[in-house]
Amino acid sequence: MTRVFASVLLAGALVASGCGTDSDGGGGAVTGDTGGTDDAGGTSDGGAEDSGGTEDTGGTEDSGGEDTGGTEDTGGTEDTGADVVEDAMPDATEDTGGTEDTGGEDTGADVIEDAMPDAAEDTGGEDTGSEDTGGEDTGIDVIEPGDFCEDPRAGSGTTPDPRPADANSFTTELVACSLSPAEAAACYGAAHTSRIRLTDTTIEITSNAIPNHDAGIFPNDGNPNRVSAQSLSWSIPLAPTWVGEPATVRIPGVGLNGIKMEPETAEVYADGSWRYEALTFMGRLPSDPISMPVTSLGADCNFAHVQPTGEYHYHGNPTALMPDAPARVQVGWAADGYPIFGRYGHADPDDAGSALVEMDGSYRLRAGMRAALGDGSSTPPGAYDGTFVQDWEFAAGTGDLDTCNGREETNVIDGRTYEYAYYLTHTYPFMPRCLMGEPADFAGATGGGGDPGGGPVSCETDRDCDAACADTPRGCECFETPRGESICAPICMSADDCPDGFLCGREGLCIPEMGGGPP
Repeated sequence: MTRVFASVLLAGALVASGCGTDSDGGGGAVTGDTGGTDDAGGTSDGGAEDSGGTEDTGGTEDSGGEDTGGTEDTGGTEDTGADVVEDAMPDATEDTGGTEDTGGEDTGADVIEDAMPDAAEDTGGEDTGSEDTGGEDTGIDVIEPGDFCEDPRAGSGTTPDPRPADANSFTTELVACSLSPAEAAACYGAAHTSRIRLTDTTIEITSNAIPNHDAGIFPNDGNPNRVSAQSLSWSIPLAPTWVGEPATVRIPGVGLNGIKMEPETAEVYADGSWRYEALTFMGRLPSDPISMPVTSLGADCNFAHVQPTGEYHYHGNPTALMPDAPARVQVGWAADGYPIFGRYGHADPDDAGSALVEMDGSYRLRAGMRAALGDGSSTPPGAYDGTFVQDWEFAAGTGDLDTCNGREETNVIDGRTYEYAYYLTHTYPFMPRCLMGEPADFAGATGGGGDPGGGPVSCETDRDCDAACADTPRGCECFETPRGESICAPICMSADDCPDGFLCGREGLCIPEMGGGPP
């Protein structure tokens, strides 16, 4: 027997009962039947991120093209007789005020004993060997479109706007989540459907990407795109492979409701490398030759908005999937197979009986004025203020989490033990932008790198640079720049040891070809 810490919720239970909505599916382990959404081709917009006319979608970002790798439905898992579970969550899953002692040793782990209840519906037929956690009834009422599709005052959504946690929190203007799930279905032209199916080696998630929770009105002043039903499939490793070195990715994970997480935008300064940060976006700089008359990207209270393809997706923690009081909520799966939790974790990661606290990312604003990245792109004027991804730097120990917004902790989910977890936070970087495990193909991994902000990695000692330059032949050392900043710089004997666009300087460190200090 083990001691069970029943303090973990799946987001589906919250949508069903904790957030005032009537959807069965939530971001939880199960929602409705997608009914033919097992289309593998072009399942995810390959990085042509965000909002059409309000963003540079004309090829400025698409780092991976059409997402076909890793998102295809793994043939042979067609639902021909596997158990169908109508309700993803057992009763009484939220026990945040203590632990249930069932005798035996205290493992210190959060345990989700049964993400699927015992009473599964056996549909008969051939057993394919896959476990189908989907269901057919989404629980969302069918209603006709109304004034609520254009007037937020006419909607019945009840999810409040989130509040910033501190100076490193989001600052962008958010659109109210005025639509209930039923109203969203009416306005978007389809109700939410999704399904999770387990094979021997993968977690298969299919979805139409319609939210199953309160959401905002689209189009809106910051986003000109309409939400439309998609045909998405995601294949996630059932057993993660730990790598331990961060790999920057475009799509770090997928909600349990099948809605993808994609933190970065397509907006860049002057068609260059400085990328506007979605959740601190307050409009383009006046000096930016690419004009944009709005001051936000139209994200709703879930930090979500719509790509030109019509795909609704998250840039931060979905507020409508969280309860009013702090609780452990699994909101999704990372592309490497580790769980993703929303905002709250235990103060002591080794003690699942310790208090629940809000998790903070370990990033901070760089000091001083913006300096050239060394790739020849135009440098935005002004101080590092959070407007751009590159304004931020990882600083170990300043928050609760590592460079990928995760930490080592033990969670037991449906009998499977995970020794690492990621978090969605209200502080930068808001969600993982790199992964510590081996990612699925759909993640769009772009190689190693310690700081997903895209700029230099700060350091205090050479050991802080071990992960930052894992892909360079001679590693890095901690170098103090003429501006007094300590950053990780690649060591070199010749230009062959340096990344493209860099030379081997007299200090034995790689420097940009245009001159200056190390990158």
